[in-house]
Amino acid sequence: MPYFIQSKILETFLQVLNMSLTASTIIVFVLVARLLLKKAPKVFSYAMWSVVFFRLLCPVSIESMFSLLPVNASPISTNTIYSETPQISTGIAAVDNIINPILPAPANGASVNPMQIAAAIGESLWLMGIVVLLSYSMVSLFRLRKNLIGAVRLQDNIFLADHIASPFVIGLFRPKIYLPSALPEQERSYIILHEQTHIRRFDHVMKIVAFAALCIHWFNPLIWVAFTLTIRDMEMSCDESVMKRLGTNIREEYSASLLSLATGRKIIAGTPLAFGEGDTKSRIKNVLHYKKPALWVMLAALAGVAAICIAFASNPQRTSMEWARNLRVEDVEKIELVDEKFLTLDELKLIAQKGDAISWDDFAPYYGQSIGFGLYIMHYPMEQSYYVRVGGVPKEPPMYVYLGSTETEQYIDIRKESIDEFIQNSEAERIVFWVKPDETPQVIGEVAVVQWLNRYKGDTVSDLERITDYTVDSVNVISGTPKAGQTWLDMPYHYVVRAKYSIATATEEYLAPADGVSGKGLFEGLFRELCVKSLGDGYFEVVSIGTGGGEQAFLQQ
Repeated sequence: MPYFIQSKILETFLQVLNMSLTASTIIVFVLVARLLLKKAPKVFSYAMWSVVFFRLLCPVSIESMFSLLPVNASPISTNTIYSETPQISTGIAAVDNIINPILPAPANGASVNPMQIAAAIGESLWLMGIVVLLSYSMVSLFRLRKNLIGAVRLQDNIFLADHIASPFVIGLFRPKIYLPSALPEQERSYIILHEQTHIRRFDHVMKIVAFAALCIHWFNPLIWVAFTLTIRDMEMSCDESVMKRLGTNIREEYSASLLSLATGRKIIAGTPLAFGEGDTKSRIKNVLHYKKPALWVMLAALAGVAAICIAFASNPQRTSMEWARNLRVEDVEKIELVDEKFLTLDELKLIAQKGDAISWDDFAPYYGQSIGFGLYIMHYPMEQSYYVRVGGVPKEPPMYVYLGSTETEQYIDIRKESIDEFIQNSEAERIVFWVKPDETPQVIGEVAVVQWLNRYKGDTVSDLERITDYTVDSVNVISGTPKAGQTWLDMPYHYVVRAKYSIATATEEYLAPADGVSGKGLFEGLFRELCVKSLGDGYFEVVSIGTGGGEQAFLQQ
């Protein structure tokens, strides 16, 4: 199997595990809330299961301050699989302390991590389970359709069939109701209304959603509990809806209808596109004890269900550093300094000399962050405006070793391309100019200002920086002198050039925060301070550009 497909399967499998663990926590809360809502209409218990299946099937979730989820939504990562000291982070310290010590770590010199073996076995079993459940569902549906041969339309989407013992709904976009032919006529009205209520509430769609979640998370026993109770609450709430519409005086006749249909359910129990009525004992008991609830019970149940859905549909917000703003010295009990060694360009050049022999261990001494999911990727920030990313499979040669620029967003593989050439191409264009040798500092300064301003003209300049014209009002040059023991070549710059100038901008997008200038128009009385260094033979370079000391500093010279 290609590595890309294999990594995607692993990524999906780990995501399913994380979603299943998160949903398990929510299921426990829903089970407790379901007991508290025992006296409330079953539609509220049924509604609570929606947040469970949302977390089981939706791979993304927003963060919210209202979230009460007590666990980390992604406790298992690829680091857990490939790390030499595998760990999970559930967000519950007691659970982490129990599980992490028993996670198998690779032995010294071992070529394969035990966690990788466990993940590979888990992937295979997970996929096999999905195939088995889907196959069983398709076979059950095929058998059921055979029993529907010869069915006769009663009215609209309602059919009578001879070889079925229980009514059910089948279909997704055009659901049909099938009733046993032997069903007494006086009982049909109740059963038809019951099945029509299912369709009107889109219960047949909910059943498919729940079954899809069961197929994906079949390995989790709590999901089976959730699936079973969801179908039970669905049926009971539907029974209550029928009685609310026809009146509680039909409860005895309705219960008798359920009892007479209490056989022949197994063939359709696992078929998501066709579901009938199950758990007759609980349904009859619920029907016989049903009475219209008080208004306060309805309101309390509604508030409870809404609170649970809001609290568990989102993840907790990531911890911010706002607390540090008000931190006082006396509140600090202990300070630990962590030595984080950042990778430098010089050290990277030494590593690059190894070429294809570069390994993960070459970057072990440096601070890095894991940013991969599925594919192991380490990101190494650098003190300069560069970074290194190494990707691949641990214990194997890296698939790539990229040096990237945060300014140009370009990158190279240091095993194949020159770091020096990349840096040279990444750096901003130098302002180097030539004047006649032995020219006065004033002329050097004036040429420097013109060269600098000319860089911002032309179509190749972005709208944020482009100007259409400029005028240089005045230039003042200050010459530097070497310090004791310092030569001209050792000096960072030889001249400070202070210029007063005006510009006409090209677009409304123009922005120069240092000057307080934005938009399109003519702007006068601007100042800049350029530091100029001699390169010899009449060549000079503008080595830095600042805002200068303003007009007053300019006039004082």
